[in-house]
Amino acid sequence: MMKSNIEYEIVQNSALGALAIWEFTKEYHNNANKTKGPLLLLSLLVLPIVFNKNAVDSLHNRHKSGGLLKALSEESTIFLGLQERMEQMCNQTFESINIAFSAGLLTINNETAELLSMRTSGSKKYNNDQVKDILITSKKLGYWLSELSLMQICKLLKVRF
Repeated sequence: MMKSNIEYEIVQNSALGALAIWEFTKEYHNNANKTKGPLLLLSLLVLPIVFNKNAVDSLHNRHKSGGLLKALSEESTIFLGLQERMEQMCNQTFESINIAFSAGLLTINNETAELLSMRTSGSKKYNNDQVKDILITSKKLGYWLSELSLMQICKLLKVRF
């Protein structure tokens, strides 16, 4: 295994997952004119995408506007196996969400099942480029998914909840 792949596996932890889901939630909320947050079930997509090196390599440098659709048209395999990864990472996702709740990063609207950010800013100093890329990808994912309906997301990413 190459050194970069080993390093990438090391950063796949629940604390980083909490930050990734928080960044996703903040960007989703901001792009939705601060009127709604992502549904809790959409958070199940975050870690399987941002903890996948091929997906991050493909997505983190994309423009916000149209970036997801362009990525899908150019590299249709980046989301291959997403359903299976989502199912396999379900426990880690919920562990990350619990950490985000405990740290005061996120809360949930119990009536709508939407995640909401409790903080609007945090430390932006990360010494690891892979961590930076993961968090950038999380933000972009929040932006892109906020522009789509649940049905469109399921169809584009070939997932079901």
